[in-house]
Amino acid sequence: GRRLPLDWDPVLYSVLVAEAAWHSLRYARPKATASQSTSAFRDIHVAAPGPLLLDALMAFGMPCAQLHECLASFLIRRALAWLDLKVTVDATSLLSVASGTRPLVLCPTHRSLLDFVILGQACFELQPLIPVLQVPRVA
Repeated sequence: GRRLPLDWDPVLYSVLVAEAAWHSLRYARPKATASQSTSAFRDIHVAAPGPLLLDALMAFGMPCAQLHECLASFLIRRALAWLDLKVTVDATSLLSVASGTRPLVLCPTHRSLLDFVILGQACFELQPLIPVLQVPRVA
């Protein structure tokens, strides 16, 4: 028969299932046309105003992340929610990055200090989907 891997973590699995269920309920949209449904799968919400529990699950449920990174992510998510800021990333534009054959340099064009915070948060949240992305080091 089938067996679970030796390193299977039921808590992490439960968090991931709860997170997936929450996102399916939160971002449920009415029936859409083919072009609208394609864009629904293309857009990834990196930060959006939401409840405290969702922010905690998103931050501390990140696989292979260190505790201080999770805590920073949680605080950033709460700050962005307080600012009522919504960040959406077009996933199709990141497909070329997934190959990882070339180095990636992200250069925000706006001259505010918040750009680097949002960029770091986006890399942290998208890292499970695109493993080449790392939390950026800002000089």
